[in-house]
Amino acid sequence: MLFHLCDFHNDERDPRRACFPSQDTLRKRTGMANGTLNSALAQLETDGLIRRIRSTIPGEAKRRTYYILECDFARLGEQTPQNGVSPNSGAPEAAQKLTPVSEEANSGFSGGKLRPTGDDPVRNLKGKNVCGSEGDHIQQTPDGFEEFWEVYPRVRDRVTSCKLFADAVKAGVDPKWIVKAAKRYASENAKNNAAYIAYSTNWLEASRWQDCPQDVPARETGSVAEKVARFWADKIISGQYVPQSAINPALAEYLLENKLVAETDLHRAGLM
Repeated sequence: MLFHLCDFHNDERDPRRACFPSQDTLRKRTGMANGTLNSALAQLETDGLIRRIRSTIPGEAKRRTYYILECDFARLGEQTPQNGVSPNSGAPEAAQKLTPVSEEANSGFSGGKLRPTGDDPVRNLKGKNVCGSEGDHIQQTPDGFEEFWEVYPRVRDRVTSCKLFADAVKAGVDPKWIVKAAKRYASENAKNNAAYIAYSTNWLEASRWQDCPQDVPARETGSVAEKVARFWADKIISGQYVPQSAINPALAEYLLENKLVAETDLHRAGLM
């Protein structure tokens, strides 16, 4: 939950207005039920990692929750319940204080940086191309991942999903193929309960884009298949972890027929 709040945070905005995803958006991104989501938020607040402020949207009766992250606490200065910035203690602020032009509906804060609909926050563009970090290593977002993340029906764990997506592209899979397959999967499951829809991490790990026909000329198909096979063969031979879902019977047969791996390699990796 904290990761997703950080993903929505925009450090170029005032810390009181830097993070405001809706609960619907958080449910979609985390895959949590409403009760679980609220429990997670409450625990983060109890642990001192976030503060929540409920405030009205200028010109509307609708209220919005703003999340202040612990990294911004020092930027707030002296905050007290009396000035309206403490966990859940703030009363709705008057539109006169929040808008550049008094009584202008949907004019937003700080010169209209807040979108009128209030559904999605203004993202921090400085981190636009960053997929995620592991130690001191920062992985760049591969082409097509942002579109995949928007269209996939049940996303979870952006960093892991991004790395799995990047691994597939590195192996020679066309990112457009993955996005197309994700759109098709979303369409096929539009009326299904979320519990029956695979998380993005599981879907990518299992190479589920292969369920969707690829729009590539026939002459290219072999080279793509070979790149994918060599990618997994290198991982198997080097002793790296390879999920069982990544090596289906057809791929295992291809690896053996082309002598990219031996049966002992597959047995050692737990893939046979």
